[in-house]
Amino acid sequence: VGNLLQNGSFEVSSGTGQGLLTSWWLEVKTGGAASISKDTTEKIDGSASAKIIVTQTNDWWKVQLYQHLLNLTSGKTYKLEFWAKSSVNSSIPVVFQKAAAPNTVYLNQTVSLNSVWQKYTVLYTPAVIEADTLLAFNLGTQTGTVWLDGVSVTEVSLNTTKPGDLDNDGDVDIFDYNQLLTEFGKTQSGLISDID
Repeated sequence: VGNLLQNGSFEVSSGTGQGLLTSWWLEVKTGGAASISKDTTEKIDGSASAKIIVTQTNDWWKVQLYQHLLNLTSGKTYKLEFWAKSSVNSSIPVVFQKAAAPNTVYLNQTVSLNSVWQKYTVLYTPAVIEADTLLAFNLGTQTGTVWLDGVSVTEVSLNTTKPGDLDNDGDVDIFDYNQLLTEFGKTQSGLISDID
């Protein structure tokens, strides 16, 4: 199964204003002020990224970049992956929530951003069937500029473990290598203390 999101690399910009980037919407609530643009200079996946400039905010949910119409199935595991960076060190809550009232939040994962592109991975297994789930990047934690790129939501099978997939996310990647190094270091220090 491929990416459940549309325009995850922000290549297409057929709208205007808050709906500039096709399939995405920049929600700015009272107390917030922000703008969005397609940035072809700062990008890491494809030829463009989403650039959001937050100039005023008083709460984390006052500025949201979101996409909805995700049809997620109870009991299946989904992997959200995205690249992000910020002009200032910041933390942004990333949520899966019901698109319609009462806007129930199913998952709220906060990630830390800095000025270097970083890839983030979040696993989510819905407890309920929801035909209109919304994925939102909450950018109202502070003022500054945030770039997002390469956003994908894919279904993964955690029942079949690949050799080397130490974090059980369905991929053998740098995160598995880092975990191997971390675990190896722990084992070595344990052996040394046993010898002493």
